[in-house]
Amino acid sequence: MNFRVFKALAATAAYLGRHWPLLLRAMWLPALIITGLQLYAAPTLFNGLAEMVLLGPNPAPEAAAAAFATFGGSLVWYVVAGFIFFPMLTVASLRHIISGEEPRTPFYLNFGADETRIMAGNFLFNLMLVVISIVGELVVGVIAALFLLFGAGAAGAAKSLGGLGVNLLTAWFQVRMSTLFPAVIATKTLGLAAAFAATRRDWLALVFYWILVSLVVLPAIALFLMPMIGPAMGDIASMRAGDAQAMAAFMQKLAASLDPKTASFWMIAAGVFAMTLFVNAVVNVASAVAWRYLTAAEERA
Repeated sequence: MNFRVFKALAATAAYLGRHWPLLLRAMWLPALIITGLQLYAAPTLFNGLAEMVLLGPNPAPEAAAAAFATFGGSLVWYVVAGFIFFPMLTVASLRHIISGEEPRTPFYLNFGADETRIMAGNFLFNLMLVVISIVGELVVGVIAALFLLFGAGAAGAAKSLGGLGVNLLTAWFQVRMSTLFPAVIATKTLGLAAAFAATRRDWLALVFYWILVSLVVLPAIALFLMPMIGPAMGDIASMRAGDAQAMAAFMQKLAASLDPKTASFWMIAAGVFAMTLFVNAVVNVASAVAWRYLTAAEERA
C-alpha cells in the first residue's frame, strides 16, 4: 500500500493553510453565483415538495403532476448551477494545485475546455451511479424472487443482503472515482479511466482517507446550515417516525426562512455561501492531493 493516509491529510491541511487566499480569490464568484441560484430557487422547491409529501405515498397522477408543476421550473436553476457554475468552481479550486496556474484577476469566471470536460465527466460519473443502482436493484429483485422458493423469510434476507451489496458496490465505485476532477485537469480527458486506474491499488486506504475528511466536512456543513435548519429542528423527530405532516412543515419552514424579507435571510445566505466555498475547497484539494500521491507512486513503480 503506497498511499499514506495521514501524510495526505497533512499535505491537504498544509496546502489549505498556505493557499487559502488564492483559493478564495479563484472560487468566490462561482460560489456566489451558485449560492444565489440555489437561494432563489429553494423556496419554490421546498414549498412544492411539501405539497407533494402531503399527497401521500400513492397520489393520483393528476394531483402529482399538478404538485410537480408548482416547483418543476425551479429545478432549472439547479441544473444551471450544476452544469455551468459548478464546473467553474471545481476548475478554479484545482488549477493551482494540479497545474500550478494562479488566478490573474480578482475573480474566476470562465467556461472553457477544462470546464466542459469536468461537466461531461461528472455527468457520466453520475449516470454510471444510476445504472449501477438500477441494475443492482434488478439483480436483487431476481435473487429475492428465487429465494421465495425457500420461504418469505429467506427472500427477505436475500433482499436485505443484496441491497447492502448494491450499496457497498456503489460506495466502492465512488471511492475509485474520487480523484475524477483532478484527473480531468491533469490528463485533459474526461478523467474516468485515469481516476479508476490511479485508485486500483490503494482504494481501501482511500476509504479511510475519505472517512477522515468527512469528519471535518460534515460538522462544518451542519454548522454553516444551522441558521436555516435550527428553527425547524423540532420537526425532525416526527419526520423520523414517518409523519408526513411534520415533513411538510419542515419543508415549509425552510422555504419561509429563505424569504429575503426575514431577519435571518442574510445570515442563512452567508452560511450557504461559506459552506459552498469551504466544502468544495476541502474536498477538491483533498482529491487533488490523493491524485498527486497516487500518480507519483505509479510513476515510481
